[in-house]
Amino acid sequence: AYGLSPGQPNCSACASGKLSESLQATICDDCPAGGFCAETGAASIRQTFQECWAGTYNNNTGASNSSACLLCLPGKANPIPGKTSIGSCLDCRPGSRANASGADQCDVCNPGTFQNETSQTACHDCPVGSYCDEGATAPLPCPLGSFADQPGSTSCRTCSLGKFCPLGSQAQRNCSNEACGANLYRQGECTTTNDGYTCHSCDNIVCTLGQVRVGSCSGTVNNFTCETCANLQCGADY
Repeated sequence: AYGLSPGQPNCSACASGKLSESLQATICDDCPAGGFCAETGAASIRQTFQECWAGTYNNNTGASNSSACLLCLPGKANPIPGKTSIGSCLDCRPGSRANASGADQCDVCNPGTFQNETSQTACHDCPVGSYCDEGATAPLPCPLGSFADQPGSTSCRTCSLGKFCPLGSQAQRNCSNEACGANLYRQGECTTTNDGYTCHSCDNIVCTLGQVRVGSCSGTVNNFTCETCANLQCGADY
């Protein structure tokens, strides 16, 4: 309470938004920033002051109700009550978001989503050919030998035998050079991690002097062999 002038018979109660902690005070002090003072006739901060809750702030003095507590904007959060500055509302870091005003914390991105920027309100679905762990700041490409054919994947599927999946595959692939065609034969091996088939000309198989080429060469198998001439009269077979 306070008195306006000496000799005033009665002291007046401080209005809400104000308080007086001094004896013989002639004025009431404003309620501090960071909260509000709803009670009338308050004689101490402890008696009347209520902090603005986490997710809000109040940078003005003299507040009398909770409407003075301003909400942090979407994409920002304040985990500590009683803050006095908009700077207390911190940007959500990459890998998290706050989709509404007044957040007291930023929520991490769910598995299968990511966010690579600050101050965001939503996370993006992980694109095909990649996967995302919880709180991801960027999608991770599917490892060699695996693939992801759906957005929002939390893991990649193993490539089937007889198929090939390079890094970041969106789908399984047939191995190259499965059929080499006329007068060619196939060498190498195709695995889920190695597209290793190569085609070679059958004409490159040459026997040395004193041998003759027999057998056949197809699109997948070289069955040519070199055999010694029975009478040693044949030349190199080209």
